Amino acid sequence: MSKESTVMETILAVIIGGLVGVLIVAAAFAYSAISVGVAVCYLWAWFMVPLGLMEIGFAHAAGIATLIGLMSMSRTANYIKGEYKDGKTGLIGELVAPWLALLFGYIIHSFM
Repeated sequence: MSKESTVMETILAVIIGGLVGVLIVAAAFAYSAISVGVAVCYLWAWFMVPLGLMEIGFAHAAGIATLIGLMSMSRTANYIKGEYKDGKTGLIGELVAPWLALLFGYIIHSFM
């Protein structure tokens, strides 16, 4: 192989790796927006509408959740000591948190 083909292969590998990374981040953002949007939509209907506020749809719920997330920039695993973090804890928390919030909200709603 020539030096030029090796450089071209390296550049191509970097470009493909970058595109795969962008796709993974986009998929994670889409999952987050969908899961949190669903949870906020139901929780809003259960707890805010009975107080007289207008019902919102999924798009508004996902937008509100995204806006609040961007403004607060809090992460699920901030309370865990550094020596106990293995990199998976925060990811698992981010994946499960909306569904746990919805579950606990449903339980609380059933008492109303």
